[in-house]
Amino acid sequence: MEQTSFDWGAPSRPARNATEIEVRRRTFWCMFCLERLLANGRDRIATLALEDATTHQPKTDEDFIFERDQKTARLKELREEADEAAFESLLSHTIRIVDILSKIMLWQGRGGRRSDPKCPWLPLAPFDTYTKSLSLWRKRLPSHWDVQVPNISLVVAAGQGKLWALMFMFYLQAKTCLYREYLPFTPSRDYDPTAGPSDDTPLLPSNLMPPPDWWGKYTLEMVENAEAITYLFERMDELDLATCVYPFTGLGLFTAAGIHVFFSIFKFDNLEGLLSKERARRSLQVTMCAFNTIGHYWDLPLHWIRQISLYYKLNHLTMLSLIHVADMAIDWRGNLQDVKDGMMNYLRQLSSKDRETSRTNFKSKFDFDDWLATIESSPSRRRSPSCEPTSPELIHEEEQHYEGGTYGSPNWIEPSATRAPNPAYFNPIFTTDPWDALSLEATSWDHPGATFMGVELAETEHI
Repeated sequence: MEQTSFDWGAPSRPARNATEIEVRRRTFWCMFCLERLLANGRDRIATLALEDATTHQPKTDEDFIFERDQKTARLKELREEADEAAFESLLSHTIRIVDILSKIMLWQGRGGRRSDPKCPWLPLAPFDTYTKSLSLWRKRLPSHWDVQVPNISLVVAAGQGKLWALMFMFYLQAKTCLYREYLPFTPSRDYDPTAGPSDDTPLLPSNLMPPPDWWGKYTLEMVENAEAITYLFERMDELDLATCVYPFTGLGLFTAAGIHVFFSIFKFDNLEGLLSKERARRSLQVTMCAFNTIGHYWDLPLHWIRQISLYYKLNHLTMLSLIHVADMAIDWRGNLQDVKDGMMNYLRQLSSKDRETSRTNFKSKFDFDDWLATIESSPSRRRSPSCEPTSPELIHEEEQHYEGGTYGSPNWIEPSATRAPNPAYFNPIFTTDPWDALSLEATSWDHPGATFMGVELAETEHI
């Protein structure tokens, strides 16, 4: 057959030496990881099947530099025993944790616990399976690569700090993604984190009780994972480990931010002394400031700040609705599913206008307190003409009715000396509220000419 000029992907020539072989090998695995990190579990899926990958794992950096011939296993051939880790490189461990992270994201994107509602503590349940995969991955790590405080400075001194920190960011992101699957997007009045989900997707079998204090330990570990992401980022920043070179550190922070928001708003009596609203709020502050810093190099933090703002606003209003009378629920219209998808990282919308205005939105320093005051302010919108203002006498009567305990308040609502305005007084709710819209034009945080964080955006100097 006559040879054509079409390139079917075959190498034009064989590799000339060990260095070239390793360069090709590392190039393939970098593409493998990049595809999995960009996959979102929904419409953007990973197409490189692990079963089809015959390329061996990368060598250690020392073997690569000195061109030593060291045979490595294929990713699908790696056994789980810890003694098999002798010749695994740091990059090889990173590839494996990225693969586990992508599987968890795919499970969530396909419905997660709602498509497979087995009790998570049961053997072979998805939660149990992925938890064991993460535990075995960490077990395979050499002791000097484990995330211990004394190891951090030593790994950095060995010149492996950047990849090591990124690897553990993927590990913590995978754990946090997995654990947040059973956290409600917004809590119901009777939600108790030590008792498990209280939504309309019951766990099966429904008559099976969890092991003692299983849900309490689950909640604490979920929060610890989220806080560990924040701590790791701070250490990376202190040690100058390229926190802004790649956007993947921001994705880890974004995963943790939703948990910080939830536990900085709601307080649970059953976890008194174990979880702190102040600590959650401090972690959220670190995260938002980190987004602002990363935003000087990447456009995606604009989307992250927007989603966290929407999510905080939604949960803040949920808290207000639960403080007030039970039959006055918030009517959030329009883009609720978009907010959910945005928080789960399924929806990533950035327009060209976003990129143009990001230079004015990201300041040299993020004013967290001003941002929080903006989010927690009452809905600033016009009342519907058909909605008459409520008389002070009626408001006073309703507050007395509430104080008398007729409706009751969830045990995780902290009583406030100063009552916030009841969102139900505004009717209809969120039809035109700027925080309900995900478009650039309708979001007051990045609207050109709007005031945010005490700064007139139109007058802000470009960075």
